[in-house]
Amino acid sequence: MLPKLSNAHRSLAGFFEHAKILACSADRIELGFAPELAPLAELASEADSLATMKNFLREHYGRPIELSIRVLAAAEAASAPARSVVDINRARADEEKRKRELEARAHPIYKKVLDTFGRPLKEEIRTDV
Repeated sequence: MLPKLSNAHRSLAGFFEHAKILACSADRIELGFAPELAPLAELASEADSLATMKNFLREHYGRPIELSIRVLAAAEAASAPARSVVDINRARADEEKRKRELEARAHPIYKKVLDTFGRPLKEEIRTDV
């Protein structure tokens, strides 16, 4: 579990949450950004950003961690099995939405409404309320 983030670390989270972890070992982490996120990779690669992130990693792991950042080629980005925090959160939200839709469709009241009024022209279940 990560420690509470300082303001400096929190500001970096906006850059680094889009990065995919390409390689990780006890003393090295390699991050990759999709080609369309090259501007974020530039911001994350700035000397101040890198120094702050390396300092955070050193504090968290208790040893220096080498950190490298690069922009992935389009084919590499599409085939990379690694996912970013943003990718993971999006997948989690999609799964939660799918689960809530299935629960709504299985609800007795929903079934009763369909039995009474028939199928709507556009069957949509809103889960964002």
